[in-house]
Amino acid sequence: MDRFQVPGRISKTALFLAACGLIFVAIGIIFRESNWFVASILPWTLFAFLLSTYSPGQVISFEDDALKFDDGREIPYEDIQGISIGTRIPGHRSETFPSGPMRISHRQGIETLKGLPRKEAAQVYHQLIDRIPTTGSDSVAEPLVGRLQRDRETFDSELVSSYCARQSRDLDGNDLRLATYTIIVATIAMGLSLYFEESAWIVRLVGVVIICLICFIGSTTKPSLIKNAERSSLVISPRGLALLQGPLVGQIKWEEIREVSCKPSTMGYYPIPAITILVPGARIQINDVYDRPLGIIYERIQTFWEDD
Repeated sequence: MDRFQVPGRISKTALFLAACGLIFVAIGIIFRESNWFVASILPWTLFAFLLSTYSPGQVISFEDDALKFDDGREIPYEDIQGISIGTRIPGHRSETFPSGPMRISHRQGIETLKGLPRKEAAQVYHQLIDRIPTTGSDSVAEPLVGRLQRDRETFDSELVSSYCARQSRDLDGNDLRLATYTIIVATIAMGLSLYFEESAWIVRLVGVVIICLICFIGSTTKPSLIKNAERSSLVISPRGLALLQGPLVGQIKWEEIREVSCKPSTMGYYPIPAITILVPGARIQINDVYDRPLGIIYERIQTFWEDD
């Protein structure tokens, strides 16, 4: 089956904003305070914007070299850099497939497929993984250049895979957190304006400026738990793997690995997809920051490790 119907769904963020708008209006009616009606304009505006981007559903199909949508858009397989379902990265050998929206990161941005039944989501995921090139860019960071050259001189080219930092921009990631920040700022600004009636317009203007800054920063940056994530690089070969990820730089031989799993990372406040490698005395996490999906990297690691 090469065609799938993706049903449309209103995002939880849009529903959250609509609920905040209703709460502000209700408080304004109960306490007869017009400032609450003014404050409700922001969540309603954001809700209207998200509602304008709602798609009632779409059909996707797998062409020879690209994932195609019924509106004419195409995502070349070679441009796909990440696929995740919630905070999970399923492998080919997964007995159960995780539920949740499927996020496809590519060079132009991100596409989210919502509402797919679990069985069809698994079929879409595996068909994508089978079509995406297994290796990424050879433009690895300087500390791994020598290792990559030696591996290519020693082994056949199909046995050596290299990956660099992902270049796509995750524009709709953390949108619920972004909406929450804007609501908090709007509420604070509205509350302060009640106590500074003579200069209420100044308080509201400052609140609007802060909200605009939050929205601008949130739409142009991708939060990362890894310092210098843009320099991340990874090399996988029969010799083992070499990794540069934030402050972590090193090489691991396959015989040193005790366990490989694909579970969400517990770093920071938000779980993120990651591959966990257990070696004597250390636990190493390969995070979802590379220019190929972690599912592909996970399968490459599993193949070499189990064959060792």
